[in-house]
Amino acid sequence: MPARLRAFIQLTRPLLFFVSLIPYLIAALMARREIGELNYPVLLVGLLTVWAGQLVTRYFNEYYDQETDALNQHRTPYSGGSGALQGGLLHPRTALWSAFIALGLSVLGLLWLNALGAVNVGTLVLFGLLVLAAVAYSAPPFMLVQRGLGEVDVTLVFALLVPLFAHNLQTGQLSLVLALTCLPFAALIFAMMLLVGIPDYEADRAAGKGTLVVRIGPERAARWYVVALLLGFISPWLTLGWGLPLEVLLLQMLAAPMVYFSLRSLHGQTYLDPANYLRNLRLGAGALLTIGVIQIIGFLIA
Repeated sequence: MPARLRAFIQLTRPLLFFVSLIPYLIAALMARREIGELNYPVLLVGLLTVWAGQLVTRYFNEYYDQETDALNQHRTPYSGGSGALQGGLLHPRTALWSAFIALGLSVLGLLWLNALGAVNVGTLVLFGLLVLAAVAYSAPPFMLVQRGLGEVDVTLVFALLVPLFAHNLQTGQLSLVLALTCLPFAALIFAMMLLVGIPDYEADRAAGKGTLVVRIGPERAARWYVVALLLGFISPWLTLGWGLPLEVLLLQMLAAPMVYFSLRSLHGQTYLDPANYLRNLRLGAGALLTIGVIQIIGFLIA
């Protein structure tokens, strides 16, 4: 494989597509439970549209985060930027133009969905919010990540807008019940964003990047992570009867060991040791992915 192609794949970080895939599929399966069927072409095109929007954020962030990424000595597959632009094989404008191309692809996806008869007013509103959030995360004039709002932006996108978009494409409705059901997953996404920010703390602070973790400090971020992860794992039971079905909630308990090990990894001050960054992030991502995958399995067999 050519070195530049490898660098571009590194820039894209395809592993992160799972962050949107899981809530998208959960919401689509909730729609199937309501209406009794899934429109598979719409499901696929909708997912590709979401992924294109996710790439807008990814590429813009790589372009506007060059300073802090160059300073980061503790990069992991989950944090610190891809490092592709710092390797010298890709010009920074590659990331910038890729963001605009991804934006165009997301619009093409919307047009394709319209041709499939899946677009309504709610779809347009959600798509507009998704695009706005994708651009506003790191691109001027918003630069939410610089203002301590990037974590909230990501949480709203993956835990609310993406599920609502997936559900709307299948049902044609904007579901308040789904939005409320997503709140526990929002806590999980927010927890993961806090954990991701800890390895980046020193580089972000040195570059003047005012992320939430920089503003509150890694110690408080770790405490907030514990609270958010527990809320995200336990609070879905509050939706029993109107949100998640009992089968899904019972299966979700299988994720308890992963949640426990992730919480245990933050005991004491060991989480501040760079040698533990990757392990802790793997445990945090593992807890999030395990809960999400188990929920998908639960909906498939419920």
